[in-house]
Amino acid sequence: MSLRAENSSVISSLPTREFLRAFPFYFVWDEQDVILEVGPSLPKLCPLAIPGARLQDVFISKRPEGEFSHALASAHNDRLFLLEDRLNHRVLRGQLIMLNDPPRGVMLGSPWFTEPDEVDACGLTMSDFAIHDQTIDLLQVLQTQRMAAADLQKLNKRLTEQRAQLREQEAHSRKLALVAARTDNAVVVTDALGRIEWVNEGFTRITGWQADEVIGRKPGSILQGPDTDPVTVAYMRKCLREKKSFRTEVLNYHRTGRKYWTALEVQPILNESGEVVNFMAIESDISSRRHEEQRRALQFSASRILAEADSMSLAAVKVIQMICIRLGWTAGGMWMLDTHTKELRLAELWHHPERDLTEFLKMTHELAFTSGSGLPGLVWQTGRSQWFRDFSAQQEISPRAATASACELHGAIAFDMAPVLASGNVGSLSFS
Repeated sequence: MSLRAENSSVISSLPTREFLRAFPFYFVWDEQDVILEVGPSLPKLCPLAIPGARLQDVFISKRPEGEFSHALASAHNDRLFLLEDRLNHRVLRGQLIMLNDPPRGVMLGSPWFTEPDEVDACGLTMSDFAIHDQTIDLLQVLQTQRMAAADLQKLNKRLTEQRAQLREQEAHSRKLALVAARTDNAVVVTDALGRIEWVNEGFTRITGWQADEVIGRKPGSILQGPDTDPVTVAYMRKCLREKKSFRTEVLNYHRTGRKYWTALEVQPILNESGEVVNFMAIESDISSRRHEEQRRALQFSASRILAEADSMSLAAVKVIQMICIRLGWTAGGMWMLDTHTKELRLAELWHHPERDLTEFLKMTHELAFTSGSGLPGLVWQTGRSQWFRDFSAQQEISPRAATASACELHGAIAFDMAPVLASGNVGSLSFS
């Protein structure tokens, strides 16, 4: 279809090909609820969504609930919309943009799938999705988990059959079956009370714990820590208590104390009488995916703060606070170059209100750094981020190291501020 500037109410300067690549499921309507334009991939998902059709004949608004119309869109244009296709009940999820001159509405959406097979059912391919669309990535994760669950069920069935045939070798047969199905994921077998009986090599590789160190202990006692979500822990305990299978994602701790995220699938194992005698769990490390999601969320939040702030000073404080809270840092500051003295001085600072950092904050306010001195000066000199897991051991680099240690501040990270550098100034952000 064509999106030339003279006949499009939405695009005037952006090239058509680039717009379609970025939002292939978009559609535009006017004040009379008539669809004016649709993206090239939308008709595959919603066949009735064609120019000239009325919104009410094509979609039902599931969130917010109501008859989908220009009026409803205008009243809730700051919300995420879920639109259900009336013909085949497929769901479109996205953001609205409302224009005034002339009155127009734009839906920038993408399909909302819960099963990978739905993509093929709609006749969609990878080329129908924008490069930035995470739908395919999420469906691939779901497919991987589903395959893991299917493998788990096969192992469970095989184990039960072996028990029926070789009752006198029940425990040995179970372990042989698991070894035969060796996987890079962690596999754990517990008794009916949740105490570990056997783990595979993948468990040691992911958690750092050897088999002889964990036999007889409950997984939660060695893998969970202060930041593990108590709601998730309560959910897992409830399922185990009720002898039910479950799937979840949980923050665990490596033997060294390092945090990592895992996708967990647990199945009960039954004997010939239908009684639960064991639980079997398969865990996969998903830290990379969770970190990428966190990075994207931080990037989006920082961009939004910068776009909405009235001044750089106000934006810096909000960005520093947001990063500290989300990543668990106690304090953060922004250092800017004094063009007269050629020194970096503290411009903005945020710290956790419940921590007593009086001496550290006092020294931070008083100090100034030249190129190469202190953590901010090191970033200025090298142009690269600096990260110290044990800041107290860097006294030859930073005069604040001893004071930071006294205030129980251990790690430190600093990086340059690319937007500020681009405008001709020098700045760095540091966190403790």
